[in-house]
Amino acid sequence: MSKRLTSKSAGLSKLPPSLQEAFLHFIENHPPKRFSKNLSRMILAHMIYESESSSPYMQETLLDLEGLFVLLEAIEEET
Repeated sequence: MSKRLTSKSAGLSKLPPSLQEAFLHFIENHPPKRFSKNLSRMILAHMIYESESSSPYMQETLLDLEGLFVLLEAIEEET
């Protein structure tokens, strides 16, 4: 684990150790910038081909993914 991520992970101390490890593993192995860009492209491509009358779960999922993008942007700024 990199020193930079270790020092930045001090705020993760409220999470159980297994979640801390999983979160850090994800950040180290899946660059947030790449993941965010690819995921947003995938969603846009899907929305282009999906009819405008999306199901309710799709709308909820898009709201949740919006929150994930905010998290990924924050991670990108910190790392």
